[in-house]
Amino acid sequence: MRRTVFSTIAAVSVGVFTALNFTQEAASQEICDCIVGEAGTLDSAAGVVQMSGANGLGPAQQGAVLGSGSQVVVGAGSATVNFGQECDVALLGVNTELTVSPLDNGQLCVRVTSDNGVVVGEVTPDLNPLSVLLAGGAIAGIIWAIDEASGGDDSASD
Repeated sequence: MRRTVFSTIAAVSVGVFTALNFTQEAASQEICDCIVGEAGTLDSAAGVVQMSGANGLGPAQQGAVLGSGSQVVVGAGSATVNFGQECDVALLGVNTELTVSPLDNGQLCVRVTSDNGVVVGEVTPDLNPLSVLLAGGAIAGIIWAIDEASGGDDSASD
């Protein structure tokens, strides 16, 4: 009976922790196509491509750094943007825009919008290392508590 109670508590705890963690990750992903930790670069631009600068929008410059507050607007053309291994985006077609904005945790939110829906990008999911450590610690603690509650006996019989 005691083992069943602890097993149930363990299962519910892991389920609640997992649900809360994924809900938090999903909420942050709703507004961002990528969440990155470093500025990106404009790898290529062809056709009518504008980017933000000191005096507003101007012609895109290959190799330009795209940090917080940056914007790339593609008219009739294309552009590729690289944010390291975390996010690569190809902007294709008319009225496609990439914006970079700061998040509260110091990371950057990369968002792509398009009037025609023609946006191709490879988005690597954001895996928070702290969440992984907390989940691992919680699971290890639950296993230890169950083992202690059952008397710490290694035998397979009940």
